[in-house]
Amino acid sequence: MGASGSGKSTLATRLAAAAGAVVVSYDSHQRLTDGDTGTEPVGERALAAAWAERDGHCVVGRSGIVDGAHCQIERRSAVRAIAGAHGMGTVVLVLKASLPTCLAR
Repeated sequence: MGASGSGKSTLATRLAAAAGAVVVSYDSHQRLTDGDTGTEPVGERALAAAWAERDGHCVVGRSGIVDGAHCQIERRSAVRAIAGAHGMGTVVLVLKASLPTCLAR
């Protein structure tokens, strides 16, 4: 979890490659939403699609990284519930970056 521009997607991609895991991106699902211009916050439809994707990976025992800000406890809880339903655990990584760094990115 972390602010926009803190490096979440970059870290997720690198960790997934190193661990042989998949990345489930809230932003990628949002971009598939009709009418998305790339500036909207992640909506409920995108979240539901991302969580369904993660569930599908869990069904087959595939490790994954859910790439999103996760500032809302409900979003963290949803990811934990999906993993837990399949006997998998979760880890939350918090990325901290300065405001100037986030704005520059």
